[in-house]
Amino acid sequence: MNQFDYIFWDFDGTLFDSYPFLVNAFHKALLEEGREESVEEIEKAMKISVSFAVEHFHLKQREIDLFFKNKSTIKKENMHPFEYIPEILNKIVGHNGKNYIYTHRSKSTIDYLQFYQLDELFTDFIIKEDQFKRKPDPEALNYMIHKHQLHKEKCLMIGDREIDVLAAKNAGIYSCLYDPNKNITYTVADFIISSFEELNTIIFK
Repeated sequence: MNQFDYIFWDFDGTLFDSYPFLVNAFHKALLEEGREESVEEIEKAMKISVSFAVEHFHLKQREIDLFFKNKSTIKKENMHPFEYIPEILNKIVGHNGKNYIYTHRSKSTIDYLQFYQLDELFTDFIIKEDQFKRKPDPEALNYMIHKHQLHKEKCLMIGDREIDVLAAKNAGIYSCLYDPNKNITYTVADFIISSFEELNTIIFK
């Protein structure tokens, strides 16, 4: 018997190693408007959330539009899933578990999954176009839990930011923070991992 049967995944920075590309798109947008900001500071802000970064750097609408334009030009073959993601997704399904996605990213989420032939490993998706309240509000998770009649004690949300953890907490389910560089000094997550192989001892106990 699995400890967790229903796994909710964030996308950017969790399933896919996208931050280098997102930070570059953001940095490029600022440069195009004659602004020079630290790449390190941009990444730090974006790892809280994109909306936080937009507010933190006081982006004007033109800069926001440039960011999303730059983001849309990222080639799918350049942005990969993290190491061991295909294996753990397949293992969850092979153990009669189900994978779900909860992300603020648009329908490009599904495009990337299809490109890497991972889409069929997911039962359902919540993306930007669904227009739920943003994390850490639990509205989207509560909707998915009710829709699929899931038992909360068997649900685990995996993300790389505290807003993912807090969304899980607010929905009354378990949370796992992905911290590959072991930089997190404080979190309310139930579990912390630095590699996805560690999920084997969390999900399949």
